[in-house]
Amino acid sequence: MLHRAHRGLDYHGDWAWGSPSGCRLRGEAVEACAQRELLEETGLNLEPALLLDDERWPEFVVEVPPGAEVRLSAEHNGYRWVDLDSATNLIKPERVPAQLRRAAGARH
Repeated sequence: MLHRAHRGLDYHGDWAWGSPSGCRLRGEAVEACAQRELLEETGLNLEPALLLDDERWPEFVVEVPPGAEVRLSAEHNGYRWVDLDSATNLIKPERVPAQLRRAAGARH
């Protein structure tokens, strides 16, 4: 979960915390976008796996090795590893918690 820097450390409203996400560059493959955004936002150079192939909002999942070093971009000022229930209570809109539940189910 990443905290939004532009709202300040004490901000706890909607979208204060969320999973890494981003927008594709013109002509960029969606898989390349997911990997680039993860690297830019967290410093994690991992290869995300496609979970749901939705043309408008594809979903990816990545398993982060224990002890992996996170280096946040300037748009975030904090991160925290949380369990699934905590994650789904922290973020909105409802489609994002649903995505996290799907991703968690895909790991097992």
